[in-house]
Amino acid sequence: MRREVEGLSVHRYASEKGYPNIMDRGMTFVMLHDMDCHKHAIGYTTATEIDEGVFLVGNTWVDEDSRGHGYHADLLKWRNEELKETFGATHIYTCLNPQEGVSVKQLEETVSKLGYKKVGAMGMKNVRLFLRVHVLCSGLPVWGKEL
Repeated sequence: MRREVEGLSVHRYASEKGYPNIMDRGMTFVMLHDMDCHKHAIGYTTATEIDEGVFLVGNTWVDEDSRGHGYHADLLKWRNEELKETFGATHIYTCLNPQEGVSVKQLEETVSKLGYKKVGAMGMKNVRLFLRVHVLCSGLPVWGKEL
């Protein structure tokens, strides 16, 4: 079943894009631009609580026409603030999984600017071992930060 968000017919589950399938049950955060006659979806990102106060984030997409204007970083900052303030997040981890012509280097630069450090799946603090192994099996580089 695909979840439909008006203007976001491109939404795909995380596992469809190569992320660990535990991310499929995550919350979706949608950034909207208020136009004169409607709201235009700029992008989305997801977050999955994998342990108490610990979130695995990612599966982010920004509309092609909105790229290059800083919306990607804004979307990630907003999501992280919401996770901390609303959901009590203490740690956030992300699997770098480049899509649509974006390089791992670009993603590393973006998450570095947001305070993430490369930790690897086995370096995920406050995450049960079987969940760390699940993330490790994705083969994706893991970065994280404490809030």
